Amino acid sequence: MNDFIAHQEGELLTTKEAAAYLRSTENSLRSSRCTGHGPPSHKIGSAVLYKRNELDHYLANLKPYIERRRDNKLAKIDKRRALSTWIESALRNSRWNGMSTTLQEL
Repeated sequence: MNDFIAHQEGELLTTKEAAAYLRSTENSLRSSRCTGHGPPSHKIGSAVLYKRNELDHYLANLKPYIERRRDNKLAKIDKRRALSTWIESALRNSRWNGMSTTLQEL
């Protein structure tokens, strides 16, 4: 099947359509394409097109990465909270006891 017919049947998406499909922006998609981190793209003449099934595969592989990043971020937040609690406890029990020193004032 040639690429023109594939585009007419909806198998290939333009950058604008692919960005909408991925719930992203065109600029983000262009940037990730230039750095090699985005979904596979195909250049036909001056047009850059994306195959819908490759976008689906890209999203499926991206989900575990996003979940790992979210979990790492939450772990860092928990560590910060624990450290903040520990510092506030140390300040309350230290020689500064009785002073109105909070973590924000340090």
